[in-house]
Amino acid sequence: MELKKILIEKMEGNKCIQRSEEQRNLYKALVEAYEADKAILDT
Repeated sequence: MELKKILIEKMEGNKCIQRSEEQRNLYKALVEAYEADKAILDT
């Protein structure tokens, strides 16, 4: 989970999520997976 958070931060910092639709979709999927993991661990 920590690796996902680091990757999200790096993607946001590099603004690579704005380059292509595929990268935006991958970013969105990563954020959704991170949020799901976070919700599971918080319960």
